[in-house]
Amino acid sequence: MADKRSLRSIVVPVISFLAGFLTWILWMTMSGAGGAPVGGAEGGPPGGGPMGMFPATVRVADAVSEQLRPRTAVVGRLREVRRATVAAEVEGKVLAVPVREGDPVVGGETVLAEIDGVWAGLDLARTQAEVAAAQATLDQSVLDVSYLEQLLDAQSAKPKEVDDMRAQVSSDRARLSAAIAELDRVKKEVERLVVLAPFDGFVTRKVTEVGQWVAPGDEIVEVISLGQVDAEADVPEHVIDLIHLGDTAEVVIEPLGLPVRGVVAVINPSGGNSARTFPVKVRLDDQGGRLKAGMSVTVWLPVGPEAEYLTVPRDAVSYGADSQSVWVALPGEAAEPEDGKPPMPTAEKVAVRVLFGEGDRVAVQPLTDHGREALTEGAVVVVEGSEGLAPGQPLVYADAPQPVE
Repeated sequence: MADKRSLRSIVVPVISFLAGFLTWILWMTMSGAGGAPVGGAEGGPPGGGPMGMFPATVRVADAVSEQLRPRTAVVGRLREVRRATVAAEVEGKVLAVPVREGDPVVGGETVLAEIDGVWAGLDLARTQAEVAAAQATLDQSVLDVSYLEQLLDAQSAKPKEVDDMRAQVSSDRARLSAAIAELDRVKKEVERLVVLAPFDGFVTRKVTEVGQWVAPGDEIVEVISLGQVDAEADVPEHVIDLIHLGDTAEVVIEPLGLPVRGVVAVINPSGGNSARTFPVKVRLDDQGGRLKAGMSVTVWLPVGPEAEYLTVPRDAVSYGADSQSVWVALPGEAAEPEDGKPPMPTAEKVAVRVLFGEGDRVAVQPLTDHGREALTEGAVVVVEGSEGLAPGQPLVYADAPQPVE
């Protein structure tokens, strides 16, 4: 990727220069007579550019004023929304762990591990027998009570004998309930011999291997969720009260150069650190898995009411070591317009400060009085072909300026 960018940085200026040179030759051929100089009073190129400067072919767009909320940039990282260390719930030998690190899993369906069910099967048989025995004992006690009650009616049994047997029935019924509860517990253990993924996601760590003996609570694998991801950033205390749950925020995924939008989902009220910052999470769609936990991000958080800002396309901004600038196409001024052709626009470099991003555009602020005059709403800015431009250089538009809808 780096080689392609380096090649593009060389090829694009060369193509722009050649296109501009050919355009200039064509302009002179059609406008001049016998090779006479055309354009400025001093015989310069069309559009009044400096002597000997060939036109450059560029793509352009319009600067637009928009009602936007101001934003502040905070550096952070992507974090998973959910992370779970899945543990064994029953004791036994591990028979299979059919997943590997990086494997996708489906909640409630993907098998993470299988545990030997021999001992659970024996417990199941034992508890089933205990339930059957308790049921038989209870049935007999109920019959005995019925028989004694008949004898009591015939005055052939004592009341105490009947009361004792009724108490025995209650005891046997309780014993049966306990046996049924134990049977239900053993059945649940049998179900948990197969360990399933708790939610949709990916396996990030595998702890247990086949043949290992596990007890309840022993770790098997670690899983993180997919579908959504959080951009987490530590926000300074002087702006934390300006951020609210549900605010829309823009997040630039730095390794991908990808701007995405999300919603403020968490504002942690605990700022227990020496930097006096508060963790804020912006919930994002993971873009089909492209956004991965750990990626570095710049989070643009809204920190004030709407106001009017001048915006330009992101590609219109050129970044230097410690400066930012935008190339503006100024209308040309023909010294001798008798040929009837419109003058060529010329390039003007305007120093700006990038305030914040908004979708595929950025809000900018010119830094000089001359820049504020040149870069206004409706100004034409260069979005492609600015490499190698010089102030005053004539420009040829590869396409007409496209207004922002």
